Amino acid sequence: MKRAVRMSVAAGWAAIALMVVTSAVSVTASGQSLSADPADFGNVLRAMKAAGATEPPLIHKTEEGFLRFLGAPRGGSFEARQPVQNSDGAAGVAKNFTGDHAGAFGVANVQVSFATLSVQQHLGQSIVRLDQSYGGLPVFGAQMIVTVNANGTVANVMSDVLYDTRSLDSGAVSLTATIDAATAIIKAKTGLAALLDGVSSSALTAENEPTLTVFSPSVLGLDGTTALTWRLILAGDGPDGPIRREAFVDAHSGALINSYSLIYDALDRLIMDSAGNTLRTEGDPPTGNRDADLAYDFLGDTYDYFWEQQQRDSFDGFGGQLRALVGFPFANAFWDGFSMTMSFGVGFVTDDVTAHELTHGVTEFTANLIFQGWSGAINESMSDTWGEIIDFTNGAGDDTPQNRWLIGEEIPGIGAFRNMK
Repeated sequence: MKRAVRMSVAAGWAAIALMVVTSAVSVTASGQSLSADPADFGNVLRAMKAAGATEPPLIHKTEEGFLRFLGAPRGGSFEARQPVQNSDGAAGVAKNFTGDHAGAFGVANVQVSFATLSVQQHLGQSIVRLDQSYGGLPVFGAQMIVTVNANGTVANVMSDVLYDTRSLDSGAVSLTATIDAATAIIKAKTGLAALLDGVSSSALTAENEPTLTVFSPSVLGLDGTTALTWRLILAGDGPDGPIRREAFVDAHSGALINSYSLIYDALDRLIMDSAGNTLRTEGDPPTGNRDADLAYDFLGDTYDYFWEQQQRDSFDGFGGQLRALVGFPFANAFWDGFSMTMSFGVGFVTDDVTAHELTHGVTEFTANLIFQGWSGAINESMSDTWGEIIDFTNGAGDDTPQNRWLIGEEIPGIGAFRNMK
């Protein structure tokens, strides 16, 4: 009897979700409103197959009432029309599903289209990234990310797109540029020089030919109105170092309406002795102190790996300073989560040990596994694994086959203290 009731509840999730979906209205600056039609959501939910599910689908909507995230419950999925051409594969499934439910995602406009940016495989699923265009022009930063199951159904959709296209639809914002690309470069250099202290427009050069792009601040969570822009990259030298910035120039007014740096200078290292005296800071030359210089280099290797492979900015994800104390009179190394500092005994600054300790910091700011029992075992094994992966990939030391998966094999006079083989 209990099993029958459970199945009945599961079968009713779509109906319950339909009951709670209501029309959302958002008034724009023009005085007009955007409305999300409940019937569009109904069609999406009717495509859900979740026999035996004991939880509802995950649904998050924008202020305008359109789907921002749609996720099937565990064990469930959304049926999707299969592509005519088998070669289209997961990308075809993603385009069909989002196109067939365009109203629910707020993109039911004949001028709006999506092109496949990439398809990546992960744990038996395909992660499809779709870039939005309007009138054949790219919309900066506007994407849908669709997870497609191996059987051709859809697991979830994340949508961050331009919904309000009325200024484009009406022609209030023309897709025919008033100024040309050459003028846009001049305007970008002038605008950026005015924005940055001590930088002259003559010190800036364009790295690429400007391209026409629809720029909508709402896609980025910023205030402002949609505009047709010339998009380009400016580079040069400034009083505080090199400059490389993406710039967006209004293709009608010539105003610089947005720019951001392409130079990521968040790496911040501080190396100290065991008494807390500073030995080396970010950008300083080598000190001649072996452990201090190795700590500086290996922290940089570890930072670079997490940034390049996982787009993680330091252990906390927000550019936290990498602090290390070296030269302690003990045969060990550890991460102190209270002071956010790594401490190394003499000779213990190797690439795998350094990466091991910094990974403890990453774990603390992500899974936050306590260092006890099974949780502690997983915590330690994650540090071992990433320590060795960074050891393999940083190009330092002896990484011949016999030394692989040995922790601390380069510690002078001690050697490996753990074998992961």
